Amino acid sequence: KKDFVGKSSLQIEGCPGASETIINSFTLEIVKGGKTTILQSKTDHLTNEMVAQLKTLSSGDSFEFKKVWARWPNSQDTYQVRTEKFTVA
Repeated sequence: KKDFVGKSSLQIEGCPGASETIINSFTLEIVKGGKTTILQSKTDHLTNEMVAQLKTLSSGDSFEFKKVWARWPNSQDTYQVRTEKFTVA
């Protein structure tokens, strides 16, 4: 949880030029106590509800950013970003 304190937007890391990428939209899937909640954002920022939900996660709960669509600053072409599931330790 400490890794995410103060974070309010998504970023892409791990490839050349990634920091310049603009995220257009994403879905956040949260699994808390076996119950799944799906939230959406049309920007790169987490909504207040997303932040509130993430703060309540306990050991064994998980979340995953899905359907992350992004584009390069000089293009209108979009591409889907590969993501991974995170489990709270």
